[in-house]
Amino acid sequence: MSDGYIHINALEFIIVILQFAAVITWLEDCENGRTDPVDYFPHGAPDIPVWLVESDNIVSVAWEQKATSSSLQGQGLVSVYAELLWRWHIQTRCDHLAGALNVFADDISRNDFSRLFLLALESCTRSILC
Repeated sequence: MSDGYIHINALEFIIVILQFAAVITWLEDCENGRTDPVDYFPHGAPDIPVWLVESDNIVSVAWEQKATSSSLQGQGLVSVYAELLWRWHIQTRCDHLAGALNVFADDISRNDFSRLFLLALESCTRSILC
């Protein structure tokens, strides 16, 4: 963090961490009987599940694949990610997703706040239903 700002690469990797934490939580809920894994694993859960995350941020992909970073912000986040890796036997795979293919996430993060929320919601609903 420089002058109170968090770099975009750090924000993008935080999303990877949050997704991974959600997957681990779901797997733990399945193991403890709080969630039924049959919908996702009809033939039974694998001994070592594989988690695929796609990111349009090349730095996030590199941090996940190498579990290291040269930036101080990245080092702190990679250490949080590494702690999550210790919680569950899971194989991770992070692939680069071209920005042009990441339409939904980009629409959320680049919201046009000059439009009224209800008009934006109505437009979004129409495009989903059509």
